[in-house]
Amino acid sequence: MENEHEHKAVASEDIFYPDHDARTESKTFLKTKRDGKKAGLRCAITGQSEDVEYHHATLEYAFQNAVRWDIVKGIALGTVKELPVLDPYTWEPTGEMAPVEGFLIFWIVEFFKWRGFDFEAFDPAFPETFVDSAQAMLVLHKHLHREKNHGVHAITGPIFLLQAFPFVDGFVFSPDELEARHKTKE
Repeated sequence: MENEHEHKAVASEDIFYPDHDARTESKTFLKTKRDGKKAGLRCAITGQSEDVEYHHATLEYAFQNAVRWDIVKGIALGTVKELPVLDPYTWEPTGEMAPVEGFLIFWIVEFFKWRGFDFEAFDPAFPETFVDSAQAMLVLHKHLHREKNHGVHAITGPIFLLQAFPFVDGFVFSPDELEARHKTKE
């Protein structure tokens, strides 16, 4: 592809995880995987059926204790109509309120509703029923889940999401594809 060029960057994260239990597969997560396998779910990007894994697309399990689930449910049920405007540096409320429809959490909730999550039945005391639900999962081939240059855990969101779009002929996403293509021709 003419004028295609390589971009290299290193992302850095320095965040705190809230206190949480050691990660085990909850009953909800086990059911999600079992039902997905029974339904023949495939990688949401490549369509592959082998070596698929379940990615917590909207919230990592380890973060579930940092969320006000009562507010999330209120957004879903329409009882929470505004959220506090937050200072982007301190994360403290500024004293101003804004309509919930302008916040990303509103669109996440709408996405869950579209995928069939039952917010009426959701109990905020058991967040794993949200976090580990089928509606929270993105089924991915292991390469697109955890591996270098392609995995959702290895590259930034906008770059990862490009892989969901059909590419123009000749476009190469990552240098490792050139090596893989060469190996298949040998």
